[in-house]
Amino acid sequence: MLKHTQGLIYFIQASTYGPVKIGIVKNKFRLDMRLMDFQVGHYEKLTIIRTINGTLLTEKWLHHRYIQLKKHIRGEWHIFHEDMLTIIPPTYEDLEKIKFPVLKINKYNKPRILRENPIFMVNDELYQKMEILWNKSVGHQK
Repeated sequence: MLKHTQGLIYFIQASTYGPVKIGIVKNKFRLDMRLMDFQVGHYEKLTIIRTINGTLLTEKWLHHRYIQLKKHIRGEWHIFHEDMLTIIPPTYEDLEKIKFPVLKINKYNKPRILRENPIFMVNDELYQKMEILWNKSVGHQK
């Protein structure tokens, strides 16, 4: 899937308040197939808790967000966070302007952010807009 191609971003959760896998597929049919594949190898009931339209950049932004919130478990799995049910990611145009943090994965599969600022923007106006979105999404209203 190309980074600008629209797809369906999914949040699949293991049990109630269990870990959540964030991924992307081309369409609903592929999502149903993916869920069946995951369920075969998982001991808990898996449930799709949310889907949103987006691109690979949207998925990348979501993964970086939950890594920064210290919710990363391994790979594409994250500890459940309530805003997974409501978060509205930035538009594709805004995401294209983000310089994503550089991550280093240690021997325990834990990511470490090598840059501190959660969102690295090219222009100041867009940075302010994204900072407002970021603060709202982590519950820090200004």
